[in-house]
Amino acid sequence: MIEKNICFLHIPKCAGRSIEMTLRDNIDDFVYAQSKPILHYIKKEDLEKYFKFTFVRNPWDRMVSLFYFISNRNGTISRFLNLPADRYYHSKYNGDFNLFMKDFAKGFVPYQHLFKPQYYITTKNLDLFDFIGRFENLQEDYNHVCSLCGIQRHDLFHYNKSKHLMYKELYNDFSKKIVERIYKKDIELFDYDF
Repeated sequence: MIEKNICFLHIPKCAGRSIEMTLRDNIDDFVYAQSKPILHYIKKEDLEKYFKFTFVRNPWDRMVSLFYFISNRNGTISRFLNLPADRYYHSKYNGDFNLFMKDFAKGFVPYQHLFKPQYYITTKNLDLFDFIGRFENLQEDYNHVCSLCGIQRHDLFHYNKSKHLMYKELYNDFSKKIVERIYKKDIELFDYDF
């Protein structure tokens, strides 16, 4: 067991809400870092006092999940941010992921900040993290975090789950290449492929 404070960095649409809520329910105190590099939350000289972890996700899968999360008319995002972009996504794209990808490639979509590359959010320095889990092994990797930190294991409840086809069924050649270009570093650093 690691005798340290815990810091969890939440990358959008990598099961962060599920992990955050489970941690809040089961431990008294932890640093919850969201969508900004970890040094925004912890001073460099204090890094060693924390067990720092995050979860990453296949960029092609993450892109689809982000699109459907924001497109959902009743999505939780408008309740949190109090903005009407979910209606924009719903009316303009009406579930057409590849139409959305054409605008995304030009930088013409609301909530562009949610789509930041994962390597950028992790400060471009993966050595800062004690553990980087994968969405694809979510429960197993979360259990590993619990073992390392001495937290009792709990099944993660899936918050903010978006409904859509398997991501591979939604891409055309153009949109597939857009993700490959924009998330090139994520793909290389975290060893993902389509």
